[in-house]
Amino acid sequence: PRVINGFAGEIYQTRRINVNIGHRRCSDGMSDRTYPDTVQVTVDGKRFEGCGGAAAVEIPRQIVDGTWRVQTIAGRPVVPGTQVSIRFDNGRVSGNTGCNSFSGRFTFDRGRLSTGPLMTTKRACMGRFQNAQERDLIALLGQRLSVSQNRNGKLVLAGPGGRTLVLAPEGGRR
Repeated sequence: PRVINGFAGEIYQTRRINVNIGHRRCSDGMSDRTYPDTVQVTVDGKRFEGCGGAAAVEIPRQIVDGTWRVQTIAGRPVVPGTQVSIRFDNGRVSGNTGCNSFSGRFTFDRGRLSTGPLMTTKRACMGRFQNAQERDLIALLGQRLSVSQNRNGKLVLAGPGGRTLVLAPEGGRR
């Protein structure tokens, strides 16, 4: 079935089966593992609850600290010819949207990153794609993001509704 994106997760519905995935940490109570999602499945009116997604591994803060090149914003590659970057350092975040610079504070706790409030410069971005890129980047950074690292050493910052930022280490570090 087609996905229904809700404010807290996704919903899948058929005549007999409903699956509701909420993006809230969940412990299965038996294996001491924590998962990124709570899941409710209803089949013919009978409800089951549990955890879903890959078992969450606690990401140490040192993984986040450093300078990162933004590769994708909400599933779209950055606008060609723009340099989009983010630096996390000692509770401060700064970077460039491809047009304007930004800075502010960030917190990182239990695999979740929160920034803000962010200050930005106010240069006029000449291309409409640059404006959309900046708007999407700042909007995503304004949400509480779950942090994971993929096999290639890239950070994946995921917000509600599955919108992500993919960050590559600057200068090929890690």
